[in-house]
Amino acid sequence: MHDLAAATILPAHAARMAPHEARTLLFHDLDAGIARTIAAGDVLVAGENLGHGAGAAAAVAALHAAGVTVALARSFAADFAAAALELGLPALVLDAPESIRTGQTVRVDIDGGRVVNLSSGDRFPIKNLTDTFLAHLRERLGTA
Repeated sequence: MHDLAAATILPAHAARMAPHEARTLLFHDLDAGIARTIAAGDVLVAGENLGHGAGAAAAVAALHAAGVTVALARSFAADFAAAALELGLPALVLDAPESIRTGQTVRVDIDGGRVVNLSSGDRFPIKNLTDTFLAHLRERLGTA
C-alpha cells in the first residue's frame, strides 16, 4: 500500500497513549482486529511514503511495542524514518517491497545489505545502508 499515513498506522486519538496501550489500536481504521494478529518478530511491508503526516513518532513507538522488528518500504516519510531509527527499528528501503506478501517469511541481513524472502527465494538489496545509518542503528541496537 502506498502513502500509508502515520494516522492510519495509529489513529490520532491513540497518539497520546503509552506505546504498550496504543499498540492495541494499530491499523484500527483499516481493520479493528489486525492489532491482535501482530506478533513479536513481525515485519511491516509497505510501498512509497510510509508513515507520512502527523503522529509518526507515536506510530513507530506503537509498532515497536507490538514487536515489529523492521519496516520495509520503497520510501519513508522523513519523520517516520527518523523515529524508527531512534527506537532501533530499521526502516529499510527496497526497490520492490510489494513482492513480499502477507504470511511470507523474510530474513533481514543488514550486514550483507539484503532482505531475503525465504518463502519465494527472492533477494532484495537494501538501498539506504549508509555508514552513518548503520552506525546509528548499531548504537540503538547495542551492537556497536
